[in-house]
Amino acid sequence: MGGDRWSGKRVLVVEDNAFNQALVRGILGKKGWQIEMVESGELALSRLSEHTYDLVLMDVQMAAMDGLQTTMAVRASERGGHGWLCGQADSSRQTVF
Repeated sequence: MGGDRWSGKRVLVVEDNAFNQALVRGILGKKGWQIEMVESGELALSRLSEHTYDLVLMDVQMAAMDGLQTTMAVRASERGGHGWLCGQADSSRQTVF
């Protein structure tokens, strides 16, 4: 693990694509991160109301509640206990930002 400063940190990954879930789990798992995976914005809000994470990785393009809507809901109800909230998107399909 090479002394990675994130080793052992809690990370919530919000991703609805199974391939991307496996990819993220493989990369972050090798670094020793404690990964919790959910596939929707609604589930992310539920988890964030129950637990505190050091990092949240959020897919932008999801069905129902997308990553931007989820992020706005998180920020509106934030208790100050969450670390970084990062967005990710497949820019080959659409420009998001």
